[in-house]
Amino acid sequence: MSESDLPIDPTITNLCQPDGTCSVTGIACANDNECIDNICRSLTCTVSGTPCTIDADCENTCDSDNLCTLSREHCLHDEDCTDPTFRTRVGTDLTLVPCTEDFENQRPEISNTAAQFLVFNEFEQRLSTSTNVECFKEIRLSSIDTTPDDRSRSIFSAGVAGTLTGQTRIRGAEGQGSAGTGIAGNGLLGIAEEFRCGGPQYQFPLCGYVDEPEHLVSAAAKNLHIQGRRPQADFIYLPGN
Repeated sequence: MSESDLPIDPTITNLCQPDGTCSVTGIACANDNECIDNICRSLTCTVSGTPCTIDADCENTCDSDNLCTLSREHCLHDEDCTDPTFRTRVGTDLTLVPCTEDFENQRPEISNTAAQFLVFNEFEQRLSTSTNVECFKEIRLSSIDTTPDDRSRSIFSAGVAGTLTGQTRIRGAEGQGSAGTGIAGNGLLGIAEEFRCGGPQYQFPLCGYVDEPEHLVSAAAKNLHIQGRRPQADFIYLPGN
């Protein structure tokens, strides 16, 4: 099942609940659209939560003091003020490839490697997880240790890690495969891909080239730092002529 087929989590997306309130902001609503668009309901804007009397009060416009009415940014024109329902989100994918591969005999088991993650937050507190890599693996960072519909529990989530930034060390370790095949503990090469996407504050799209590229604002890929040497060599077997 792809992530787009999974049920919407009402604790993350701002949906109109049966009790007539938006699930995140708690403002009164009649339908889901009223929890996406910033409109005036019960003297409160449904998304920004700011006081209002009419819908126009929920628009971020430039006032006579050259300040945006909702965000309080400096401005000269209404166009200088950010849409109050628009947010930019950052998502990071990790791509790992074992350094040992057999392309000649098509033996994926020799490249099967347990990737161990040792995560340090800004307070030097340690968390850990692991995942298997066979031939090639690209995965959203917060999906390494959780299911796609429960990413808030990932050790890469700020709510779990306790800080916004940290350091991760990845090591190819020996282990036992699920089918009884020994995991060799090969070296690993990898890149981190950062995606920045824009969309509504709560009904936010999946972020990436594949999921919803129309919301993609920018992207960049970075090589991982490599440290240390392995006692045994890695091999890549290529088909002959």
